[in-house]
Amino acid sequence: MDAPQTDEQKEYQAPPRTNRQHVLPLASIIRFRNAKDVVEVELIHKQKRFTENGNQKNFVAIRAWTQFAEDGMRGVEDAFQNAINEVLVSKKIDDKHQVIFKRFYALIRARSKARYTEIAGESLMTDVSPMPKMTDEELLEFERQGVFFENTPLAVSRQVKDFAIAHEVLQADKQQGKWGLITSAKREFLVSDDFFPLIFVPVNPTTYLVWEEDSQQLGDQAVQRMNAEIKASARNFVFARSLDHC
Repeated sequence: MDAPQTDEQKEYQAPPRTNRQHVLPLASIIRFRNAKDVVEVELIHKQKRFTENGNQKNFVAIRAWTQFAEDGMRGVEDAFQNAINEVLVSKKIDDKHQVIFKRFYALIRARSKARYTEIAGESLMTDVSPMPKMTDEELLEFERQGVFFENTPLAVSRQVKDFAIAHEVLQADKQQGKWGLITSAKREFLVSDDFFPLIFVPVNPTTYLVWEEDSQQLGDQAVQRMNAEIKASARNFVFARSLDHC
């Protein structure tokens, strides 16, 4: 008989109109899954290890931004997955890829900030008519179209974060510099839960994109140093295909 699931292992059950929102897209997390279709997670402060599939609570933000922003950035996510698939085959990053990678990093960086930043304050509008009675599904459908009926501090916070995320992605094209493809022959890479401190983009267990680094293969000691940086940048946890191989 399987052991009871811990709180960390339980599938996250979203409250009404709180869809699963990943800082790092699920398509990227899946690249790190092992043969059992899970990744290995380490809670840093508790020194605790367990497995998750990438859809559980450690990987999911509780609606830090709106569904309008979630759907609106899907093109950035899809462009990245297509571009990195090309690069993994060719081992070359061209100018088109560079632009796509800049936008993707800007997206996960902005989502990291949105997930861990609370924008406190009162509702912006005080003299408004009562909100019409709608189901959660109806409100979510309006939100997907950029129409917002709720006038609560939380709703306002999500909308402000939408603007911040969009601004960072739009500004990404102006960044001067290039991404390098960093690979490991043997050891595997960790992935942090926060993409704000380091300008790194995880690709798969043996590959990263690193800003302003030449494409190269790292030896074991260099990978260990990079993993130490990644772990130091994390807020709550790191994950990998195999923590023992990092």
